Amino acid sequence: MQHKLYAIAYAATGEREDALDLVQVAMTQLVAHYRQRPAEEWPPLLMRILTNAITDHYRRTARQRESMDNSCDLSELCDTRQQPATDQNDNNPAAAASAAQLNRAIAGAVAALPERQRQAFLLRGWAELNVAECAQAMACSVGSVKQHYFRALRSLRSALGAQPAPLTSTTDPKEARDER
Repeated sequence: MQHKLYAIAYAATGEREDALDLVQVAMTQLVAHYRQRPAEEWPPLLMRILTNAITDHYRRTARQRESMDNSCDLSELCDTRQQPATDQNDNNPAAAASAAQLNRAIAGAVAALPERQRQAFLLRGWAELNVAECAQAMACSVGSVKQHYFRALRSLRSALGAQPAPLTSTTDPKEARDER
């Protein structure tokens, strides 16, 4: 859980020290105010506290998202997610440079998202929370989370030049809708 929290804070701030401070603040506030709550309620509460701490961080430092251009390197974040090993790229400097360039492009695109879209993307995409947990963490409805996440994905695909997902699917449309 702490890796997910760090990944969200790092993606939001672009600074390792700020991200660690925000995670520490979130965990401290959880213990101080919610330790009597059942343990199953802690993850969404912790995400909510972290998103509030990130918002407070932006207010305190009066940073503009434009100042977070492409300086955030997501390679550290990618290590926190389980990814399949690629033996081909292990000793390939060109592939490593290409991956670093892609990480910078993703970081810039994520930083350029509006705050609520960025929150939905980080909670759903990086923290891998379900829609209900995201809604609780963002203090909004499930429908709002779906809408913000959809718009974030659309903006990121547009910014990164990715092709939209095909309309045909092998899964049942109802299952796909429930999955969102």
